[in-house]
Amino acid sequence: MLSFAISGFIYPIVLAWVHGDGWLNKLDFEESPGIGSAVLVVGGTTGFVMNIMIGSRYGIFNKQAV
Repeated sequence: MLSFAISGFIYPIVLAWVHGDGWLNKLDFEESPGIGSAVLVVGGTTGFVMNIMIGSRYGIFNKQAV
């Protein structure tokens, strides 16, 4: 579901901001060829938000030795 939401809704919105008549393009933002900063920003932000929402694994911060 997350992959569908990212590739179907979130990423096209970010691409519209960066390419064509988007507001970032009007501010003279240029994406470097081959790097894909829009992809990296969407992936990093998604990973960060999901990490906050899901939290750490159960028992990872136990004081007892396993």
